[in-house]
Amino acid sequence: MDYIENANVIDEIQNNEVRTNMAIDEQLEALYDYFEDIIQNKDLSIRNKQIFRHIIDYLPQKLVERHQSLVMELFDEAQKDFLDSEKKATAEYILKSPKHKESETINEEDVFIVKEPHCLIPSGWRKKYLKNKAKLEENLFVNNQCMLKLLQYWKTYSHLRFIDIDKILKITEPQKINNFRSIVLVQAESCRETILKEWYYKILKDFYDEYKKGSTSSKLYLAASVLIKVEMKEIIMKSLKDYQSLFIYEDEIFDEYNNDDESSNKKTYGSVYASDILPRFRVNLECKDKEIEFSPKIDEIKQILLNGIEFSTKTVEYLPDIEAVVKMPEIEETIGTSDFILPSSYNEMPVGLYETFIEESQEVLSEHLDRCLNLVNKYTEKYKDYKFLVSSDENEICQEYFNEEHTFEEYTAELHDTLSEKALQISKLILDKITKDSIEHQKAICERFEKIESLASTVPESFQEMADLINSIEEIKENEIPDLLKELEEAHKQFIYITQFSVLSEEHMSLNSETFTWPEKIEPILKKNIEIMEQAKEKNMENLKERRESFIEELDNIQKQIEEFKDVSDLDEMGFYVKKVQDLQKQLVSANETIAEFNKEEAVYKWKLSVYPKRKELLSLLEPYHNLYGTTVNFQKSLKKWMDGNFSELDPDNVEQLVMSYKRDIYKASNLFQEGSASKGIANEIKEKILEFSENLPIIKILCNPGLRDRHYEEMEKISGLTLKPDVTTTLRKILKLNISPFLSQFQTISESASKEYSLEKSLKNMMKEWETIEFTFIMYRDNSTLILSAIDDIQQLLDDQIVKTQSMRASSYIKPFEAEVREWERKLLYSQETIDEWLKVQATWMYLEPIFSSEDIMQQMPTEDKESKESSTSFKKCFEGINSLEFDNNLNIHSLYSSENEKLPLTKQISTADAKGLVEKWLLKVESGMKESVHHSIKEAFKAYAETKRKEWVLNWPGQVVLCLLSRGSKGLEDFSKELTNDLNDIIDLVRGDLTKMARITLGALVVLDVHARDVICDLAKEILLISMIFLGKTESTKDLAKAIAKQCVVFNCSDGLDYLAMGKFFKGLASSGAWSCFDEFNRIELEVLSVVAQQILTIQRAMAANALFRTVAMMVPDYTLIAEIMLYSYGFIDARNLARKITATYRLCSEQLSSQDHYDYGMRAVKSVLTAAGNLKLKYPSQDEIF
Repeated sequence: MDYIENANVIDEIQNNEVRTNMAIDEQLEALYDYFEDIIQNKDLSIRNKQIFRHIIDYLPQKLVERHQSLVMELFDEAQKDFLDSEKKATAEYILKSPKHKESETINEEDVFIVKEPHCLIPSGWRKKYLKNKAKLEENLFVNNQCMLKLLQYWKTYSHLRFIDIDKILKITEPQKINNFRSIVLVQAESCRETILKEWYYKILKDFYDEYKKGSTSSKLYLAASVLIKVEMKEIIMKSLKDYQSLFIYEDEIFDEYNNDDESSNKKTYGSVYASDILPRFRVNLECKDKEIEFSPKIDEIKQILLNGIEFSTKTVEYLPDIEAVVKMPEIEETIGTSDFILPSSYNEMPVGLYETFIEESQEVLSEHLDRCLNLVNKYTEKYKDYKFLVSSDENEICQEYFNEEHTFEEYTAELHDTLSEKALQISKLILDKITKDSIEHQKAICERFEKIESLASTVPESFQEMADLINSIEEIKENEIPDLLKELEEAHKQFIYITQFSVLSEEHMSLNSETFTWPEKIEPILKKNIEIMEQAKEKNMENLKERRESFIEELDNIQKQIEEFKDVSDLDEMGFYVKKVQDLQKQLVSANETIAEFNKEEAVYKWKLSVYPKRKELLSLLEPYHNLYGTTVNFQKSLKKWMDGNFSELDPDNVEQLVMSYKRDIYKASNLFQEGSASKGIANEIKEKILEFSENLPIIKILCNPGLRDRHYEEMEKISGLTLKPDVTTTLRKILKLNISPFLSQFQTISESASKEYSLEKSLKNMMKEWETIEFTFIMYRDNSTLILSAIDDIQQLLDDQIVKTQSMRASSYIKPFEAEVREWERKLLYSQETIDEWLKVQATWMYLEPIFSSEDIMQQMPTEDKESKESSTSFKKCFEGINSLEFDNNLNIHSLYSSENEKLPLTKQISTADAKGLVEKWLLKVESGMKESVHHSIKEAFKAYAETKRKEWVLNWPGQVVLCLLSRGSKGLEDFSKELTNDLNDIIDLVRGDLTKMARITLGALVVLDVHARDVICDLAKEILLISMIFLGKTESTKDLAKAIAKQCVVFNCSDGLDYLAMGKFFKGLASSGAWSCFDEFNRIELEVLSVVAQQILTIQRAMAANALFRTVAMMVPDYTLIAEIMLYSYGFIDARNLARKITATYRLCSEQLSSQDHYDYGMRAVKSVLTAAGNLKLKYPSQDEIF
C-alpha cells in the first residue's frame, strides 16, 4: 500500500466514515501499530557509503583513527535520529488530508502590512535607544562604505589560490619533480601579485578616499585589518586543502597494489580526479654503485612536496598596514593610478596563520605522501630477481671461472652457453611482461569499441531515451573515438616491438586482427546509428502529434466540467465540489509541465513551439469557484465548531479574525458572479449567515474573555440572575438561548475591567518568569580561591526596569485583586537591588584593598601598633587642612596640634591612642572634637587677655586664627573706632619692621588686611557689625577658596592652544565620575574650533544630568589693584602705603594703555605683585631707608 492509499484510509478514519465498536484507546493503539508496520517496511536508514564518508570527514582524522568504536557509536546514534525524523515526517504526511495540504497555502490577498503609528509622545526608552545608537555608530562598521566595498571585492577575488589545482590536473604528461616545483612557485607568485596589486590596491584606494573625507577612526582600520586577515587565511587554508588533495587517493588503490594476485591488475578504481589515473611525476630507475635506485631519490621528492606547503603559507605572510599607508603623504599623487607603488618603508601587519595548523597540514600531507611513495618503493621489488646482474662484478665471475683449467673448446662453448642462457632468461621474462601488458591493453580497447557498438545499435523506446542516446553518441564522436585512436597507435607500437623478438600465439594474432580493424568497423556502425535515430525521430514525432491532440481534448473536457459549476446551488454538496475543483486545479497545474515537455521535443524537431493559452483561461475560470466553494466549506465547519463546540475554548480574537476573513473572501467571490446565477445565490446565502453570526461577536468577546475570573462571573450572575460560568457542556447556542442582550452593556464594563486586570496579572507573571532563567555569574578573583560577582549589568538593568514597571502597576486602579502580591513583588525587587548594590560596594572596596594587604612586601612594611599612631600623624594634612602633625609623649598620648607653619595649639585634654586599641578612626574622631574644644578655649582666654594686655604684645602671644577672629569685632562709636583702627594699624606696621618669626609675620600680614579694609569701609558699616573676609585676589583663587570652604576637590589646569577636545572629554569624564571641581585657567587660549566642541560636551552633560540649574553665570569684578597694593605695602612695613600704591598702579595702567601689545608683556596683577614683593624684601633689609626711593 503506497502513501496515497494510506492517506485515503486515514481520511476515512478522520471523517468517521469507517466506524467500529472499538474503544477510542484501542483505535489509537491499532492506528499506531498500523503506522509502525508501514514505516518500518520502508528503507529509511543511511546506507550510502558516500554519505557516511561525508559525515566522518567533519571529524579530525586523528580522533577518527584513535576512537573508532566511539565514532561508530556516534554514527549509529545519528542514523537512529535520522530514522526517527523520517518516521515522523512520513506519519505527518500520511495524516495530512488533501484538504489540509491545500489549506496550507497563503493567499497574497490575505497578507496585509501594519503601518507604523506616528508617536506623538517621546518613548521612555528613547534615551537608551539614542545611547545605544550612538555606540553602534561609533563601533559598528558593517555599513561603512569601505567595509561594504571590501566585502564586495572578496566576492571577486575569493576564488584565488596560491596553488591552481585545475591547471595542474590539466597536465596530461608526467612531470619532473623540479618542473612541478617551478609550476607551483610561479602559481604562488602570480596569486601574490593579484592579491597585492589588484585586490589590496583597490582596498587602499577606498580607505584613502575615506581618510581624505575626514574619517580617522582607528577602530575602522582595525576592523578592516581583521576582516582582511580572515579572508587571507581562508585563501591560504583552501590552497592547502587543494594541494593536499593532489596526493589523496581512495583506499581501493592501495589495496590493489598491495594484493600480489596477478588478477588484481584487472581491477578498476575511482579517484578524486579523472586525471589521477596518470602518473603524477617522472622518475628514473638507475643502477648506481651496484644498487638499483630512483633518480631523484624518494626522500628528495617527499621533501620538495612538503616544501610546497610554504608556497601557500609563506608567500604572503605580511600585508601593508592600511592605516599607516593611507596616512603617508607620498602616495597622494599616484594612488588609484596605474603608476601607484607602495612606499619603500611602511608598517606591516602579519596574517597570523597558526603554527599548529601548518604543522598539522604537514603531518597529514606527509602521511599521504608516505602511502604513495611506499607503492613506488615496492615497485623496485620486481627487479630483485635481476639484482645479481647489478651487484656482482663481471671480473670476479670470470676470474672464478678462470681459476680452473679449461680447454679452448670449453671456454668457447661453456662460457657462451652460460652467458647466453642467462641473457635469454632475462629477455624472456621482460618480453613476457610486455606481451602480457599489450594483450590486456588491446582487450581494454576492444571492450570500449564493443560498448560503443552496443550503444549505437540501441533502438530508443521514448523521446528521452532518444535524446540521451544522441547526446552520448555526440560525446563519443568528439572525445572517446579520438582517445581510442591514440590508444591504437600505442598498441601498434607495442605490437611491432613484440613481433621483432618473439612469435605470436594464435590467440594473440586473432586479438591483433580484431583490435586493429575496429576503426574500419566503427564507421558503418555509426552510420547505422544515424538511420536508427531518424526512424526513432519519425516515430516520436507521430507520438507527439497524438499526445498534443489528446491534451487539447483533455482541456476541452475540463472546460465542460467547469461550466457545470454554474448550476451548482446545493450548500450541502459543497464538500464534494471543493474536492472536484481542487482536482481540476491540480490537472491544470500539471498541464504546464506537459506543455514544457511538448516544447522540449518540438525544439529538437525544430518545430514551432506550441502555446496553449486555454490552460490559463481555464485556471482563471476555475479560481472564482475555488474561492467560493472553499470559503463556504471553511465557514460551515467553523460555524458548527463555534455554535456547538466547547464555549470556554473559543478565542474571541481568533473568531473575529476568521469572521472578517470569511466576510472579505465571500465578498470578493460574490463580485465575480453575475446577478441571478446559482453561484451568486450561494455567495449571498453565505454572506447572510456570516452577517448573522457577526451579531454574536460582542457576546463571545465579553464572555470568552481570558481575563474573566470567578469574581467576575459572580458579579455578572448577580446582575442577570442567570448561570453564566461555562463548563464542558456549555456552547454558544445555549448561551444565546439565555437572552442576555439586556445586560450586555453592564457585562461589557465588567469584561473590560477583567481585561485590564488580566493584563496587569500577565505582566506580573511575565516579570516573575523572567527570573527563572537568570543566574548570577561568579568568577575566581586572580589566583586565590575567592569568588567575586561578575557580569551584573544585565541583571541590574532588568531590576531597574521591573521596579519602574511594578511601581506603575501599583498606580493602576485595576490592581486591587492582587495588590498584595504586587507589593510583595516590589519589596523583593527593591530588597534585591539594595542587596546587589551593597554587595558591589563591599566587593569593590575589598578588591581595592586585597592586593595591598595580601602582598608580602606590604605586609612586611606595615607598622606595628606602637608605631601606627605616630606614622599616621604624618598624613594629617590630608584629613585636616589646618593640622600638619601631632605632639606625642612616650605613652603615645596626644598633647598638642601643629600647623604647617609650625604654630602650636595645646589641647585642653590629652588624647590616649592606646585606648583605641589600634583603631585609628576612633582616636581621629577624638582629635577632631579636641581641636574644636581647644580653639574655643583659646578664643575665650585670648578675649580675657585682650583687655589686660597691650595690642602690640597681645597679637604676638596668641595663635593667628584667634587673633584674626577677635580683632574682627568692634562696638565703639564710629568716629572713635576709626581713630582706634588707624592707631592699631600703625602699631602693626611698627611690629612688621622688626625681627619676627615666620608664623608671627603671617599673622600680622593677615591682620593688616583686616585693619586696612576696616578703616576704609568703616563709614559704610556704621549700622552693621560684619565679619570681614579676605579680599579676592582673582577668579582662580576665588574658585579654589570656594571649593575649600565646601570641602570639594578642585583641580586647577592652565589651558593652552594645544589643548584638543579629546583631552577636554577625558577631563569631563573624570569630573563627572568623581564629583570634583576643575578650574580651567586661561580658558580663552583654547582654539575656537575646540571651544565649539567643548560647548557641545558641556551641553551633553547638562542634558544627561538634568543639571541646568547647577550651571549659572557668575559675575567677577575686576580687583582693586590700588587697595591690594596698599594692603601688601602695609604688611611689609610701609607707612605711606596708600600714596605708593596709587603710584605703582598708575604706572602699570599707563604701560598697558600706551605701550604696544605684545604676547610677552604682562601688566596684570601678577606683575604688580612681583614688584610689591621685591619692595617688601628691600623694606625688611633697609627698614630706615626713605620709602619714596
